[in-house]
Amino acid sequence: MIICRTHPEISIEQGEDLIDHEDYENVGGEISGTQAATVYSSVPNVQELEMLLGAYFVQIGATLNKLSALGEYVEDTEDYINITLDDKQNRILQAGVQIGTASVIVNFFVVVTGIFGMNIHIDIFDAKGNSAFFETVFGCTATCIILYFLAMF
Repeated sequence: MIICRTHPEISIEQGEDLIDHEDYENVGGEISGTQAATVYSSVPNVQELEMLLGAYFVQIGATLNKLSALGEYVEDTEDYINITLDDKQNRILQAGVQIGTASVIVNFFVVVTGIFGMNIHIDIFDAKGNSAFFETVFGCTATCIILYFLAMF
């Protein structure tokens, strides 16, 4: 009868007891040389496998850290783009308010000059010369410019 003697196998899970194969006997008969070689090489294969798995876990952890950093970078970039878009939108809205205010003031000026341009009797037209008309137009222009600057600032 041939006794199969191998080195103690190392357990994959932590906390398990080591299994000692020195006391086991081959009940079935003789073991060929290839079977014995297979039994002897199983212990180093487990150790090599554990080392490979450990290396793979380290690589996977590093890749996960890189992907997490990349995800944070993408989120920061999205936030920056949203802030930039909000700033541009605010500037466009501010320009719209300025243009609307200018439009109201110009319409005020157009109403005043339109009233003076109608064919109705106003005492200003009885005076000789056009000086009163031009004074009124320039006064309205200056008033509109002052009102615009007061409305904007």
